[in-house]
Amino acid sequence: MKLHRILLLAGVCVAAQAAGANEVGPDPKVLGTTEAILTYCGKFNPSSAEKYQEQIQQITRGASDEVIAEVRKSEEYRHAREAMDEALEKVDEKDALKACAQPSGQSG
Repeated sequence: MKLHRILLLAGVCVAAQAAGANEVGPDPKVLGTTEAILTYCGKFNPSSAEKYQEQIQQITRGASDEVIAEVRKSEEYRHAREAMDEALEKVDEKDALKACAQPSGQSG
C-alpha cells in the first residue's frame, strides 16, 4: 500500500473518530494506527509536529488522560500500532518524504 493512501486512511479515521461519541475513549485501532503514522511522519517532517499533535487531540477529545492511557495499554491498540509500524518500515524514504509533506497525506 502506498504511503499517501495510508496517510489518507488515517485522515479518514481521525474524521470518523471525531464525529463519533468519545465517552468511553478513542477506538484503539484508530489511535494506534494514527499515532504510528504521525510518529513516522514526524521523523520526515518535524516542522509539522504541531499539526500531528492536533490530529491526536481530535481523536482523544473528550476522553480523560486515564482512559487514553488504558486504551494505549490495550492489546488492540498495540496490534494496530505494531502492524502500522511494520508496514511503514517498508516505505521508501523518498516516498515518505513526499507523502508526509502533504497535508493529510494527500498527494498533489
